[in-house]
This record gives sequence, C-alpha cells and structure tokens, in this order.
Amino acid sequence: MNISSILNIAKRELNFIFTTRSRIILLFIVPFVVYFFVTFIYSNQIIHNVPIAIYDADNTELTRAITRFADASASMEVVYRASSIEELNELILNGDVEGAFYFPSNMTADIKRGGSSKVNVMISSRNIVFGNLLYKAASEVVITVSSAILLKKFGADGMPIVQSMNLVMPFRMHKKALYNPNYNYMQYLAPGLLTVLFQMIIMFAGTSAINIEFNEKKSNKGIFELLGISKNKILNIILGKALAYVTVSIFPALLILLVVFPLLGIIIYGNIFILFLYLIYFAFVSVSLGLMLSSILLENAIALDIAFVYNSPAFVFSGFTFPAWALPIYDQYYAQIIPYTQFIIGFLKLYQMDTPIHFVFHNLLILTIFLFVGILGSYIALRFQIKKIKSRVVV
Repeated sequence: MNISSILNIAKRELNFIFTTRSRIILLFIVPFVVYFFVTFIYSNQIIHNVPIAIYDADNTELTRAITRFADASASMEVVYRASSIEELNELILNGDVEGAFYFPSNMTADIKRGGSSKVNVMISSRNIVFGNLLYKAASEVVITVSSAILLKKFGADGMPIVQSMNLVMPFRMHKKALYNPNYNYMQYLAPGLLTVLFQMIIMFAGTSAINIEFNEKKSNKGIFELLGISKNKILNIILGKALAYVTVSIFPALLILLVVFPLLGIIIYGNIFILFLYLIYFAFVSVSLGLMLSSILLENAIALDIAFVYNSPAFVFSGFTFPAWALPIYDQYYAQIIPYTQFIIGFLKLYQMDTPIHFVFHNLLILTIFLFVGILGSYIALRFQIKKIKSRVVV
C-alpha cells in the first residue's frame, strides 16, 4: 500500500466526479432535492384535528358533553353530525372522516338507572397512523367522562373527594415517553429516510466507479492508467477510489446534520461530531460494497440493478418501522446481510438516545466486517478482471 498512489487515485477520481454531469447530479443535486422533498412531507410533525363525525341518537346533556370533550381534543375535530348509522358509514367510506362516535338511544337513561351503556367508536384503520391516534384519543375521552360520572355519583352520596378519587382511580400511571416525548412524526421517520437515501446514493456511485474503467470503447485505457498510478497495486486503486467517494459523502452528511435537521426542528440529542464520523464511516462501508459490485460486474446497468435490489428493502428490513424480531425468520437473516440494519441501530442510539459511544461498538464491529468483505471482494474480483484483460492483450 502506497499513500502517495492512493492520494493520486483519489485526486483523479475527484476530478472525474466534479467534471461529470451524472456524478454531480447523483452526489450533489439529488441529495439536496430529495432530502428536502422527503422531509417536508412530514413538516407538520404531529397530526392534529383528525376529522370525525358524531351520531347522537340519545341527544342528552351527557352525550353533548362527550361531543364537546371529543371536539376539544387536540387529536380530533368534529366536522359532521350524522343522522343515521348509514350516514356514518357513508362518511367513512367516502373518506370524509376517519372515525365516528355513535351514542345509542337511552344511553343516559341506562346510566342513571345504575346500569352501564356503550359509546360506540368507529375508527377507520386503513391508515394505521390515524387508527392508533383516534383509538388513543377516543379512549381518553371515554375514560375521562366515565370518571367524571363516578365522581359526581360518589359526591352525591356524601363521599369525600379524595376517597372518591381513590375509588375511581386506585392506580395512577406515571408515564414518561423517552427519546421522542411528543410523538413527533418528523423526529421519528425523517432520520431513517434521510440515512437510507444517503446509503443508496453513496453505494450507487461506488457501483459504477470500477467498471467504467473497463469501457471497451476506450480499449480499457482507464484501468491501465490506474495500474500505472497505483504502481500495479490493486489495493491502492480500491482505497483511492473509496477515499474519493468518502470525501464527497461529507456534503450529504453535513446537509443532513447541519441544514435539514435544524431547518425542520429535528433535535440531535447526542454529540454531533461523533454522529458525523459515524455517518462518514458508514459511507466508507457503503462505497466498499459498491466497489465490490462494480469489480464483479463490468456491465454497469446490471451492477446498478443489483445494488438497487439489495438496498431497496433496507428501510423495511432494518427494524426501523417494524420490529426486526417480529419478521419471518428468513427475513431476519436477510436483514443481517444489509449494513443499514446495523447502522440505523447505532445511529438512533447516538442521535436520539445520546448513548455513550461504547454502546455502538457492536454495531461498528459488524459494519467493519461489511467493510472488510467489500474491500476483500473488490480486491479479488478486480485482480481477476485485470488478469483477464492482460491475458487478452498478450494474445
């Protein structure tokens, strides 16, 4: 390994990157445009005022109170007052509302007689975000009103308020939401989307970095030029190419941490410098795997197709949006051969949980194995390709 040769190859590759339109678009324009486009989808951060409907067949002071409670909730907004169950169903089917309350006739009368009744809550779960949000908000409204009814009853019987409260709520739950206390959708989804795009961009760039040197129209001039600069050391070629793309990856990494996150109010709880180094190391891992594909497959289109197939399920399989342990066993194995799975675990620990660096050593170790596989695979494949080209020249 020769440092001077590595730097010369990196300089040559950087010159190619900054003078090639496709490279400029992929590595600079695409991150800028896509990062902002994706994150602005979630710019509202927290969902408020989900539209709901009310069908009040009882029409009493109690049901009107429940309606006011529902409308006062930050999560719900009463936008329709239906006159029948059929109209409620139609409103949900048309997408005019995402949920509804139905108060049956005689509901209040049943409660006054000392019995119980039902508040029927209809929730459209075709969108799981709306479904979970409405279920939580509706449960809070019903529990609050039920508790108020009991307190009023106990008070009418002369029971002290403290004793009444203890009977109504014998257990009090102290809830502390960690890491994303406001359930901010931007804070939850945007970092995952940004980093998976970061990986794909860097790997795609690396996937066409080697095979382009074997372009037959140029009579393999590029690879022979690289051999001259590298002093016939294949490892110098790989490390030089990787260094160039890792250097370029600084732009999207800084764009994420210093521009997009602050602009959209995404809070970085951990050390931003350590987080930056972690991203750059991940870029090194990603580009090494791209170089391996580029060395194995000299047909650039095929190499890019395989890189896309390999990367496209990373977001789903990583466990970011659905627990990895709940995936079918074969999917769990597939998740382990995608470096993004290990990266995102460490990234969330550093950025959101503010854990000490030693908590991500295991993830770094596995990423290092991916890096080793990428470099070794690139070395073996490139050595084979060069040997094959040289044998043709001799013949």
